[in-house]
Amino acid sequence: MGRQEVFDKIIDELSHIEGSEGAAIVGTDGMIIASKLDKKYAQDKIAALISHAVNTATKVITEAALGKPDTISIEGTEGKIVLMHSEKAKVFIFVIGSKDMNLGLVRMMLDEAVEDFDETIG
Repeated sequence: MGRQEVFDKIIDELSHIEGSEGAAIVGTDGMIIASKLDKKYAQDKIAALISHAVNTATKVITEAALGKPDTISIEGTEGKIVLMHSEKAKVFIFVIGSKDMNLGLVRMMLDEAVEDFDETIG
């Protein structure tokens, strides 16, 4: 299975989590590589903001000597976003969803997705 097929499979699986309103894979430059987001989201704007959030989190983590960013969770009153970094692919995968989305399940599925992807491109 090629890289794009793996991306598409990951996005499809993450988009079907209960409460999910979509998922995307974003390069460190903020460019969307693959996505399946609800139409209410401006995907380019969300991707750019995700990239900015990752850059800010990286500065905080570096300053605190906590290593590299791995997982970032953002919770609002109406929803949640969870991002996970794939070191080998140099991308972040994120899931956006309602306030009822199960963060534990999302993290578990993101862990599996990153692991599968890293093995595929290994």
